[in-house]
Amino acid sequence: MATEHSNESQPKEDQPLPQAESTPVEEDKEQAASHSNEERAAEDFGSRYLRQVTADFADDIEKLRTASDFKESSVPVLIQALKEGAANFTEKEKREMMDQGRGIPSE
Repeated sequence: MATEHSNESQPKEDQPLPQAESTPVEEDKEQAASHSNEERAAEDFGSRYLRQVTADFADDIEKLRTASDFKESSVPVLIQALKEGAANFTEKEKREMMDQGRGIPSE
């Protein structure tokens, strides 16, 4: 007497195999990559902004630098003050400027 073997546990040839779901580790990697891309974009904008500002205000910066009361300890304060100007732009404005390759609008 022949018994039939059950093939229920084996996928049928015409059915697709189940797809593996992403693991928490993969999701963490994706979030980390997205976060680092955002950080990189912010750094790129900040660098571009600082280059543009120093170019646009080169004469004024030179006057500050050569003033009799300007000290070496004033350099970090000046740099920080220039960098803080980037905070005047929204994230959307920063992205648009970077995407369009315009850099920073000069006045």
